[in-house]
Amino acid sequence: MAFNRQNCIVKVQSEASTGTGFIVDGKDGNTYVLTCYHVVEHSIKYQSDVIISFYESHERFDLNNPIYKKVTYKNLEADIALIQLIEEDFINKNHQKLKLLKVDLENTNYFQSYGFPTDFHNGKSGGDKCQILNKVVPKVKKLFQLDNTKELRRGFSGGPLLHPTEPYVMGMFSDIESEDKDGSQPNHYALQAEYIVECFPEILNLETRHPYEIMLSSYYDEPLPSNPSIRLSDIYVDPYFSVRVTDKDMIENMYENCSSKFIISPDRRSGFHKFEQSLHERVNNILSTNRTYFGFDKHGKEDEINMIMLLGYPGQGKTSFVYKQLKLLFEQNIERRFYMIKLREIEDIQVLIQQTLSTIENEIIAQSRELLNNEKLDRGIWILDGLDEISINNDPGYRYIDTLINKLHGLSQDNPQLTIVITSRFGFINLDSLKSKRDIIILQISEFDKNQQIKWLKKYKKFNKECEFSTDDIESFHTNNKFQELKEMLTQPILLKMIVENTIRANKIDSLTSLYNQVIESIIIRNWAPKDEKNLPALASIDAYKLRKALQEIAHNIFFGSKGYINRTDLEDLKNVVALRSGSLGDIGGVRKLLIAFFMKDYEKSSQDNSGNKKDIEYNFGIEFLHEYMCLYFCAEHIINEILCIQENNRRNSDHDLDEFYLLFGKKRAPAQMIKYIFDIMKEKQSKNIHEFDTSKLTLFFEDFLNKNFIGENQKFNNTPPINVMVNIFYSYWTIISNVTKNHNSYIELNRTSFFQLLTLLVQSSSNIDDNNNLTNDAVNIRIEGSDLSNINLCNSYLKMSSFIDSTLINVNFTRAQLSFTNFVGAKLFEANLSEANLDSALMNDSKMHDTILFRTNLSNAIMLRVELYNATLIQAILINTDLSNAKLNQADLSNSNLTEAILVNSNFTDAILRNADLRRSNLSGADLSGADLSGADLSGADLSGADFKEAKNITLEQLSATKSLYKTKGLNKQIRKELQKNSPHLFKKVAKQ
Repeated sequence: MAFNRQNCIVKVQSEASTGTGFIVDGKDGNTYVLTCYHVVEHSIKYQSDVIISFYESHERFDLNNPIYKKVTYKNLEADIALIQLIEEDFINKNHQKLKLLKVDLENTNYFQSYGFPTDFHNGKSGGDKCQILNKVVPKVKKLFQLDNTKELRRGFSGGPLLHPTEPYVMGMFSDIESEDKDGSQPNHYALQAEYIVECFPEILNLETRHPYEIMLSSYYDEPLPSNPSIRLSDIYVDPYFSVRVTDKDMIENMYENCSSKFIISPDRRSGFHKFEQSLHERVNNILSTNRTYFGFDKHGKEDEINMIMLLGYPGQGKTSFVYKQLKLLFEQNIERRFYMIKLREIEDIQVLIQQTLSTIENEIIAQSRELLNNEKLDRGIWILDGLDEISINNDPGYRYIDTLINKLHGLSQDNPQLTIVITSRFGFINLDSLKSKRDIIILQISEFDKNQQIKWLKKYKKFNKECEFSTDDIESFHTNNKFQELKEMLTQPILLKMIVENTIRANKIDSLTSLYNQVIESIIIRNWAPKDEKNLPALASIDAYKLRKALQEIAHNIFFGSKGYINRTDLEDLKNVVALRSGSLGDIGGVRKLLIAFFMKDYEKSSQDNSGNKKDIEYNFGIEFLHEYMCLYFCAEHIINEILCIQENNRRNSDHDLDEFYLLFGKKRAPAQMIKYIFDIMKEKQSKNIHEFDTSKLTLFFEDFLNKNFIGENQKFNNTPPINVMVNIFYSYWTIISNVTKNHNSYIELNRTSFFQLLTLLVQSSSNIDDNNNLTNDAVNIRIEGSDLSNINLCNSYLKMSSFIDSTLINVNFTRAQLSFTNFVGAKLFEANLSEANLDSALMNDSKMHDTILFRTNLSNAIMLRVELYNATLIQAILINTDLSNAKLNQADLSNSNLTEAILVNSNFTDAILRNADLRRSNLSGADLSGADLSGADLSGADLSGADFKEAKNITLEQLSATKSLYKTKGLNKQIRKELQKNSPHLFKKVAKQ
């Protein structure tokens, strides 16, 4: 049960006074209310009952159902009273108990005071900060003075002085000196917890936990930076982990000594082996025993672990793990003292390396403001959080990080009772240099799987009742390809929280791009980050606009570059990075410090990439986005900005604009998802009147672009064939302007005939030009994704292995076109003519083909899941082994079509024409054949289990007798069913899976 201070405090009343009390445990097994004697003095004197009221809800106390009690124990001189409670007093009461804690008052932070001043209505609690002014009051032993807080008024008597987050009482409010005649504030006093226990040694216990440990354990229960109403402990889900093992003997012993159910995905190339087991369970095992059950050497001796390296990506929960682990160490009350250091707050890493023990001690004192009482730091557990973040305030480079690890490792070897836990992002530690050190275990936090995401959401919704996001939404994100960009982010706890808090339901999303933009804005503002990290000078002074511009340019450089990442040499040449550096970042190292704080990853680059200064290891790194779709999104934003610059440039120079388009698109084909982001961003900006996309200038240059074959004078192709550059630029240029000019006069004026001629040229050229610009008979695939090609004539075109994903192809003529292995996923092919076209092995999932003509079309082996073929003509079409699962073929004409061995599971053939269709060995299980005309259709060997024949036409006994299965069919003619059950009963039995 989570600690709730209201459930620990009660209102105490006698006939003459009102005060406060709190619930404690007794050594005798009984429960007591502890309060001041003077609060209940009248009841004691006149032998009347004390009235106790418990917390009810909404910071109100149940005044209608009080409990009446006699005072059990009292100490008049100490001003303390104990009232014993019994089990019946707690029926339907959600009470909790507090612990009395011994503290060093000279070195203790503020407490929180709680009580019931007489002018507080309905018993509302206080909870105000108060600090100790004097350890003890002269002449009054065990009484200490508090600061003059106005809210400490009469009625607080008997109220606890609580630790801010933990159920520990450090003192009890006792007395107020009267105000002086000059109007100054009264003095407030409290009894030490230690003195209270001394007064009742046989009844009360005194806890001796160190305040520093209490403070560390409280981190887990602190409110979230972005949502103070929710604590980390409310929504935390234990992560799984991977362990890095490269030694063959250790791998064998690991699998021999571990339960196989935990190991779910070994990756022998990287050395990480994933365990479906709580990371905390594994770390607890190591910290409690210094051993791990999968670290056996060749002789069967179990390895002792002195260091734990815990790696993870940003937002994956490294610091959250640390806070939960501190809480567990505190609750387990292990013999060794534990310490936590936020490495980001260390100002000089070289001093840390040179004077490790003294620097660690100084950091603990600085972060906790507690004395260590001469504790032996080298005999405890050090948890060093954020090894990578130490470079936010330092510029150490990899050499200092490695040196620091070696120094810490040496300390752990020299001090057998010392265990060090270090957290870091990937890329800052040379893992290969550690593989020979058997006393270091390298763990990686695993990304959340679907079940963990659902578990987290259920926890979150308990504290956010208005959240509309549901577990069904998570299921949709995992099963629907439409949500790939969101699916990849759900694996990170921080990003999962951002998506859920936007409360956009999966079935209501109009623009995933808009949601993605909101998440990215949250990332850049960094409202998810811990306050002490977010307010660091290196991050707090960053201009969010300049940062976003820099990220956009970096993304474009990474995606359209040849390496798949960007190195330091290229990074420092980017104009927006230069602008970012002009602020407080200084050199390029400052940029890198900033980028590691975001959802990017860096690593030492391949030795084959020898750009940069080999003598300076700082140049030998590559940086890339952690999430592929985030890179595409930033890249799309960069392209939008550059197009706006071209649009606003009044200079009429088609070569210059072509050069600009080459820099944007020419080196690589923009994928469909990036084009989609471009469209969505444009639409959103237009809807908000942020920018008006006037592409008349670009369309004005169309003839010039065409005459130049979409290749500018100053373009350097490097190793890219000119034909590919031509296709890349044309494809991107056309798809953009055709979408933003649909409702503008400039689109009407555009010479579409010239465009079609160019497309034909590209199609024809692609059939005889190879990647080296040599003639060949093989095709170079064409990608025309997301474009509107309506009404174009591509009769007899050679488009094998091309891509028309999400394109609009209304009334396009593909007669006799070669379209085998072509991708039409999500395409609109209304009224298109594909007569006699070859679509062998084509991918057509989710395409819309209403009224499409597929006369004699070869669709063998095509994948057509969920395709819509309403009223389509498929006369004599060849659909051998075609997958049409869940397809909609309502009113389609499939007369004389060949559907041999086709997969037609759950397909809808309502009112379809299947006259003389060849459906031999096809799988029609669950198909809806309501009203379908099956005259002459060959159903030999067809699986019709679960099919619906309601009002099916011209179906005969002979046809159905030849089928493979009629198990659980519906709507069959009663007479035919009766005859079949009599003569072919096997048809109505469940078919065994092969």
